[in-house]
Amino acid sequence: MAQASARYARLFLRVLKRRMDRDQTPLADLLLDAAEGQVQAVAGGVVLVATSGNGHQHSYQLDPSLGPRDVADMVSDLLDRHDAAVAELTGADDNDVYREMMDRLEPVDAVEQDYSLLRGGREGTVA
Repeated sequence: MAQASARYARLFLRVLKRRMDRDQTPLADLLLDAAEGQVQAVAGGVVLVATSGNGHQHSYQLDPSLGPRDVADMVSDLLDRHDAAVAELTGADDNDVYREMMDRLEPVDAVEQDYSLLRGGREGTVA
């Protein structure tokens, strides 16, 4: 299974922000709805279905390479980031929380392998 990238999580969060603004639904409710949503397999991908507290139904078309656990991990991570932002930004509104979450959700564009601390050989010998 693939793991949801930071770019994909940022896109998902942007969709939630748009729905937050359009439907006047708190960001926390949209995140919790996504966490509680039913995952249904459909042709071309996976749809996460959720219903907000004020009666609006939200469906999200997801990347077909992501499985239910990948989506659950991504949404759980977004909920953790939301809770951390709310705790840090006393008295902030959902727009402030959204901006803080986006600031902390940075994509990784390059990876550098560092083997400088790797040691080989048998115990008691220097490699």
